Amino acid sequence: MAQRPDRSGNRLHGGSTAVGCELLPAARVFQPAFRKVAIVTRPAPYRTSPTNAGIGEIHTDPSRVADMPYAPAIRVEAPGDLLFISGATPSPLYHKHPHDWSEHDHPNDIREQTRRAMRTIQSILEHEGLTWTDVVKITKFLTDMREIEVMTATLKEFLGDWSPASTTICVNQLSTPGARIEIEVMAVYPKQG
Repeated sequence: MAQRPDRSGNRLHGGSTAVGCELLPAARVFQPAFRKVAIVTRPAPYRTSPTNAGIGEIHTDPSRVADMPYAPAIRVEAPGDLLFISGATPSPLYHKHPHDWSEHDHPNDIREQTRRAMRTIQSILEHEGLTWTDVVKITKFLTDMREIEVMTATLKEFLGDWSPASTTICVNQLSTPGARIEIEVMAVYPKQG
C-alpha cells in the first residue's frame, strides 16, 4: 500500500487520514524505547513489622507519625505469597446464601460491629499462621463517616501500634440490613528460608 506524507512529513499508510491526533513517524512506532535507569537507594522504612521483615511502614515525615492512625504507604520487599481477605461484616463468616436474615442479628454499636468484623479477619489470619503485623492494607467501608474516630480506636484494639496502609470509604448500604461496617485486608506471608 502506498504511503503519502502528512503535513508534518510523517508517512500515512494507504488512504488513512489523521484527524484530531498527532501521528508518530512510522519508523518510531514499532521501536521499543530503552533507556538507562539510575539505581536509587531507598531509605529504610520507618518501622519494620516484628513478624515479617519484608514489610515496612513508610512515613515521609516521621515527626508526624503520632498524628496518623495508618501508614501513608507500606513497602513489601520481594514478597512471598499474598493473602487477600474478603470483606468481613458483623455477620458470621459462614452464613447462608441467599441470606437467612436470622443469621444477621447485628448489634447497633459501631464498636461491637467493628470487633465482630475484626475477629472474623483475625480467625482467617490465625488459620494461615499470620498476625496483624503481616497486614499491609486495610480497607474500611462505613455507612456513617461520623463513626470513623470510634471505629479507628476500635481497630487499635487489634492492630496495636501497627499501621498498615489504609482507606476508608463511605457507602450508602452494606449487604445486610443493620450492618454499618465492612473491612477487608491484604496480608503478606513472611519469606521462608
